[in-house]
Amino acid sequence: MQQALVFTFIGNDKPGIVERLSNLVASHGGNWLESRMTKLGGKFTGVVQISVDQDKVEDVKKALNDATSDELAILLESGTHDVEQPAHKTIKLSIIGLDRAGIVREIAQGLIQHGFNVIDMHTLTESAPMAGNLLFKAEVTVDTRSDVDMEKFSEDIEDICNTLDIDWNLEEIR
Repeated sequence: MQQALVFTFIGNDKPGIVERLSNLVASHGGNWLESRMTKLGGKFTGVVQISVDQDKVEDVKKALNDATSDELAILLESGTHDVEQPAHKTIKLSIIGLDRAGIVREIAQGLIQHGFNVIDMHTLTESAPMAGNLLFKAEVTVDTRSDVDMEKFSEDIEDICNTLDIDWNLEEIR
């Protein structure tokens, strides 16, 4: 029987981190299922889901704990298998506007007020073409109940975005 494990890691950005971690997983019979990794602030960080035979779980846990050092921090958790969820929708919200403090907080508050669960979020700032100001961009993928009032949510998110002076787009994925 396979057990799901999820670990996060962060270390100084340098070549070899992914190779080191993937070798560790493979050497214990683990299967690398999903991951998200990125460089932020000179650090390389990620979250990884693996599966491993039940009888090798403790060996993998020990190996990952032993791999933790001053240069690489690793946090490991047992994963859970997806349980049957009630009917839901997946929505993607894209926003762009001049950067300012509080954008993520305001959007997050609007999402939670409607019972949305963030399942993926990418944010970045970059120089605006020809203006030199910083632009804030975000793509947020959320799950919600299929009976959520999308018209009311659209009105509320429009109010938030208008207050923040940012453009937005909402797309139902499924």
